[in-house]
Amino acid sequence: MDYYDGSGSSSDADFAVDTLTLGSTTSRPVPLPKSNIGCGHDNERFTNANCSGIVGLGRGAISLVSQLGSSIDGKFSYCLIPFTSHGNTTSKLNFGSNAVVSGSGAVSTPLVLGQDSYYYITLEAISVGRKIIDLTGASESGNLEKGITVTSLPEQLYPGFMSALKDEIHLPYVDDPTGQLILCYKSSLDDFRIPSITAHFTGADVELSSNHHLH
Repeated sequence: MDYYDGSGSSSDADFAVDTLTLGSTTSRPVPLPKSNIGCGHDNERFTNANCSGIVGLGRGAISLVSQLGSSIDGKFSYCLIPFTSHGNTTSKLNFGSNAVVSGSGAVSTPLVLGQDSYYYITLEAISVGRKIIDLTGASESGNLEKGITVTSLPEQLYPGFMSALKDEIHLPYVDDPTGQLILCYKSSLDDFRIPSITAHFTGADVELSSNHHLH
């Protein structure tokens, strides 16, 4: 079995049917017999060499979400810690009623479902400091795909976004030694003032932390 995702990552795997067991909020394990599982042995282009596998959360026929079906009422949520984190902190993946995200600071934006198995959301604008770069009327609904590790912004957003960053960051430019990044600065973290960047989705504004937009 060959697996590919939207970011170009791939896995050559053996396909099997087995019983998958998940933990639960009642501390009683939940067995899922006759689950489709792939055991990857040739994995390419994953951002973290220490990753132990792939969990399919899309709308495809054999994703974990689809296999769980009505038992989770179509609900799942996850909270991923930065891959640079140390210690005993772990990421969380919840299903069913335990997947509801609520409380102070929680926002939501509608998912846009296309003909493929991916999930899409709609970015309407992005702001750097007090400057707003608007996408309304220049983009279609569902312009960001959520199945890849690194999000690519709509191309028409870049000129205004880059200009706004240059206006906010007053440091000498340097060339990226990897040749992959467009805008790079020479500075220590102590001297670098990070501008606030907020993504404006349909019905939700999300201020990004520095580890989301600095490399």
